[in-house]
Parts: sequence; C-alpha cells; structure tokens
Amino acid sequence: MALTNGSLSPAQKFNLHAVVASLLLLIPNVVHITPLLEYAEKVVAARKAAKATHLLPDLLVHYDPDTSLSPTQLGPDTLVDQMAVTECLKGAGFDPARLQQVSPYSAGGPTQTHRHSWVDSGSAADLNSIQMDVDSVSSSPGVTK
Repeated sequence: MALTNGSLSPAQKFNLHAVVASLLLLIPNVVHITPLLEYAEKVVAARKAAKATHLLPDLLVHYDPDTSLSPTQLGPDTLVDQMAVTECLKGAGFDPARLQQVSPYSAGGPTQTHRHSWVDSGSAADLNSIQMDVDSVSSSPGVTK
C-alpha cells in the first residue's frame, strides 16, 4: 500500500514503512520466531546501509522529499518481501495462509460490507423507552417503596 497508494503523502508512506519495520521486529521477539527476527534485522541493516533511515522508526511528521529517497528508488532488499516473511513463518511451523489473503482495508480490496449495529436494529428507540425507579439519597437500603 505504501508503494502504490497515490493519495498518501511521502511522509505517510515513509511512516507506513517504518511501522511495518517496527512490527516486523516486534512480532518475532514476542512469539520467538528466529528466522523472522533474522530477516527483520537484515531489512533494517539494508535500510541503514542505503541511508534509508526515513523508513525506520523514529516516525516524523515531515520528511524532506528532496533528500529522502522514495522506497521505489531503493533496492529491493530494503523492502519487506511477503514471500520471505511467508518462508520464515513456514520454517518456524506457523501457517502463513492469512498473509496471502487480500485485506478488506487495503487499496483495491473488496468493498467493505455494512456492519450490523445495534443502532440500526432499532434498539436506540428501546433505550429511550426504558423507565427506571431511582432511589433517593435519603432512602434506607433494603426498604421497599
């Protein structure tokens, strides 16, 4: 999405790459997937070597597009490869099938269907019709009115 979405600013695209790098480093540390951690460290090292620190955390509000190379101008080793992540997960015994699915939130993905809501079901009208008997502050507990 950070490579193909034309509506994102360069800073938003850079931040998206940095968030992916952060998650790519976080997940194998939490779940202990050594091959994925090694791959994540390799991507981070490649970004540092290519002077693409704008694709790594710290996230900034503004990046200078004149001095920061776009991700498409960098080598493929600086980008997260979905197939490499899939192989790392398979090697660690995880099922990477969900990585192959198209996210409903991604650009060009299936349109999001309407979610059922209690507001749509008429329950809001039911909330207005509820009447409650509220005890006063001076009443004694356990004494019925």
